[in-house]
Amino acid sequence: MEDLEWAYRVARGGTPIVMGRDFFGVHLPHLRDVAANRRTEAPNYRYFLSKWPGLDVELACAFGDFEANERYRELRRLAGGLTVVHGRVDGRVHLAVGVPAGSGAALPATATDVEVLPLVGLALPWADGSVDRSIVLEPIGDLPEPYRERVMAEVRRVSAR
Repeated sequence: MEDLEWAYRVARGGTPIVMGRDFFGVHLPHLRDVAANRRTEAPNYRYFLSKWPGLDVELACAFGDFEANERYRELRRLAGGLTVVHGRVDGRVHLAVGVPAGSGAALPATATDVEVLPLVGLALPWADGSVDRSIVLEPIGDLPEPYRERVMAEVRRVSAR
């Protein structure tokens, strides 16, 4: 997946890509440690998502790049205006998922280090068990099952309890 992140970074940075008709690329088979790749894939996707939070990267993290392409329009229509809010309240890490963009009412006014990310919650950039208190708001309950269940699994993953 590092190839995806590199290509995404190049495209977002505006680097021109020119078709070289006199060049050929051949991907040769080579030894791979597939088990090691699988172990590092999820942390690498979370790193990618932390650098480029958005629905497109979130979908790739949650479903893989091919399935993400199939789901993008549907999820943008269903949940494109949702965000996740992450911050500290009294020294404890709080997370609110399913916050309508611009609502600003997800964490108490005393919250510090607040991040508002344009994510649904299908994939979150934070480590396992790193959140002390998680709140899932009503818009997530309105999503179709495969999305709702994915969000709930991801909230369980990052939650300490």
